[in-house]
Amino acid sequence: MFIEERKLKNGTLSYRYGESYKDPLTGKNKKVYATSSKNTKAIHKEMQRILSDKIETILNGANHKQQMTIGELVDEFANSERGIRKVTTQRNIDKYAVIIKKWFNGDIIATQLKAIHVQRIINQKLTELSWSYVKAAYGYLRQSFKYGKRMGYISNIDLFDDVVLRKPSKTPEQLQASRNKFLTKTELDTLLSLVDKKNHRVATLFKFLSLTGLRIGELRALRTQDYNAKEAYIDINATLSQKNERLTPKNEYSARKVSLGEPARKILVEWLQLNHTRKQIVQNYNNPDNYIFVTDGGQPYDIQFLNKLLKSIPFHKHVSTHTFRHTHISLLAEANIPLKTIMERVGHNEPKTTLSTYTHVTDEMKEQEQQFLDTLSV
Repeated sequence: MFIEERKLKNGTLSYRYGESYKDPLTGKNKKVYATSSKNTKAIHKEMQRILSDKIETILNGANHKQQMTIGELVDEFANSERGIRKVTTQRNIDKYAVIIKKWFNGDIIATQLKAIHVQRIINQKLTELSWSYVKAAYGYLRQSFKYGKRMGYISNIDLFDDVVLRKPSKTPEQLQASRNKFLTKTELDTLLSLVDKKNHRVATLFKFLSLTGLRIGELRALRTQDYNAKEAYIDINATLSQKNERLTPKNEYSARKVSLGEPARKILVEWLQLNHTRKQIVQNYNNPDNYIFVTDGGQPYDIQFLNKLLKSIPFHKHVSTHTFRHTHISLLAEANIPLKTIMERVGHNEPKTTLSTYTHVTDEMKEQEQQFLDTLSV
């Protein structure tokens, strides 16, 4: 033990007692301290006890971290940036933390986890669940172990280099379903006509989605002040969760200005006028944020309600609110709009996302191709 004497501003003396120890995680020498206003043999003995207790606590904590279970690691990672992460991100992490502890025995010591164990679990789950679901859960497991390495709990996470996620081959039915994620212009007109017979306002909402390519959360978050009538664009600066929480956009590329054509502008004007009338005559109208696409009571339309309405329509394709976003970009591709322009309009930063998900060749484009080939001569 060593003692440092210090003179305080009021002229009195203070004594800082210290002791050195080796950090078992880093191998480096560190120190702990305790302070007293006295320097006697009795105090020396007490300070030695206090410092020894501090070192023991630290070493026990370090040993505990070295013996950390998968469950403890996953939970600590989930809580490590709570309050800093986006709300939706934190919810996903909390959800997958539960899943990981269920799939992998949460009592297994993290440092004892082997690639073969992970591989067997992943392979089993791929036979039971969707590729994207398993991939997401596995991704959070890897993130938890990367966090453990950063914190010094785990020295090596090379086991993940030996784990392979093989994407199952799609069946003919699945391939066809992927091509049916969008509607042709004719199909869109037919569907909107059927919806209009059930609910005119919702039909115009769906039409606006197909004219702009917005995500449903972005549309629900759209406010009166986000519409620039003079320059004919809408400012996409938020998304609305299913619990009606106003959150930041999905990513930095999702914050954007979307230009509007005349049909889309007419729909906005119709809704703005309707909301003005509602505010005057509906007794319990409550829309303090000035959201545009709202019910008679002023609340943003519920996503489940919208999808349930779509499900009730007799139609030959499975359709959801996201189908209109797919449709918008497919129509842009069909019109030969440049890929970069499409990406900026819908808030994508990766070309492969747009290409692999949206720009399927529609039947109309195939017909145009055939007509061209019939007239092609060399």
